[in-house]
Amino acid sequence: MAQELTPREGEMMKIIEDLRQRVEKLEKAQQDSEIEEEKEIIIEPSEELNERVEVLESKIESLPRANDNDMRLYWEEGIRFDSKDGKVKLKLFGRIQNDWGWWSVDDNITAAEPSVNSGTGTEFRRARLGIGGTIYDRYEFKAQFDFAGQDVDFKDVYVAFNKVPHVGQIKIGHFKEPMGLDTLTSSNDGTFMERALMNVQFSGRNTGIQLANAQFDDRMTWAIGWFRPVDDSGSSESDGWNLTGRLTGLPYAADDAHFLHLGISSRYSDVDEIFGYSERPENHFLDRLLSFSVDADSAFTIGAEAALVYDRYSLQSEYAYTDVDGTTSTDDRDVWGYYLQASAFLTHDHRVYKKSGGKFVKVNPKNNFNWFRDGSGWGAWEIAARWSDTDLDLGVEGQALTLGLNWYLNPNMKILMNYVHTSIERPEDLGDPLDPADDILAFDGDIDAFLTRFQVTW
Repeated sequence: MAQELTPREGEMMKIIEDLRQRVEKLEKAQQDSEIEEEKEIIIEPSEELNERVEVLESKIESLPRANDNDMRLYWEEGIRFDSKDGKVKLKLFGRIQNDWGWWSVDDNITAAEPSVNSGTGTEFRRARLGIGGTIYDRYEFKAQFDFAGQDVDFKDVYVAFNKVPHVGQIKIGHFKEPMGLDTLTSSNDGTFMERALMNVQFSGRNTGIQLANAQFDDRMTWAIGWFRPVDDSGSSESDGWNLTGRLTGLPYAADDAHFLHLGISSRYSDVDEIFGYSERPENHFLDRLLSFSVDADSAFTIGAEAALVYDRYSLQSEYAYTDVDGTTSTDDRDVWGYYLQASAFLTHDHRVYKKSGGKFVKVNPKNNFNWFRDGSGWGAWEIAARWSDTDLDLGVEGQALTLGLNWYLNPNMKILMNYVHTSIERPEDLGDPLDPADDILAFDGDIDAFLTRFQVTW
């Protein structure tokens, strides 16, 4: 990396330049003036001055010179390194999400699930570190790990080849399958603390290979990939696999604050043994109260998504349906769910959309929060509401109403406050099909919770 001049060396360079300019002026004056009695005037710097100039020039010559491989370190909503020629661009990134919660659970749910109780709690929902970027303009990589909880989990760990002719991008590694608008939008940038109940049908991260591209001035995106379901370390010995695809478009796009997003996605799952879903009641402090698992041969999921942003106002909705083909007719399941949400900024801000990815990204407040600025330094404020509903078949159902207030202090800091009212219904005998003794008690009740998150990202 090229070494910058210290303030002292910069001052010395200025002295050298001043001396050079003075000598040049004197020499010019000598040449232009009439020399009386044809006597040559010779101007020579003092011996002390010559010594000072030689010392300074020696120091300057010893400094390393910048070249195309040198890296520039700077801050741009994160820690970045760029090479002088622009062929290498790296970013150190991370996130801290510290959640606090207060909740109340109906007595019949508490009796059925002893680990569920009324109370309060705090946790680090996510604590991630990673590095990523592009190398030689066409090659991309990312390595991100989550340190929240009691172990370290793989998140995005992949390599990608960009600008591939007729294809766009080829990505290989561990990353999100291309399915669902809210699922593909980072947890950093979501409107609510937790995703809607129906998102349980959309796969998260798995290990695979994906082809993707954005076309027609990025107004249309497509992606298709083949994935192996894996654990949190990115490994699996299962023979199961998923074939997943997504297509999005912007039929209306006046500018970055006025647009309509539409999308459709699907996934075929060749199931090795057991297939099932388990989901928390939009509250990460509580157990996975909505769940089932069956012996299955395959499952097919289809999802539809839409989002309208009109200046500071936003509407968004998704629907998903999954047909589970069990090994016997009693194991068949028809799963569906949807959500509808609306939000409005109280300040002159709006949600931000990344056209090339077909998803929402971070909000950059027009006025960052500033303790010392009167009236205009309050960041961005957003209010939001969401209704979600999901049905896992055979009487397993859940509905949730979430109200939210978000404060975006600056592009890197955010505070979320959510009130969540959830209704859960679950019958008996929906335990692990491989363990007949694992019977689950029935319950039908409500959960109320107030949750808040303090978040910083870089």
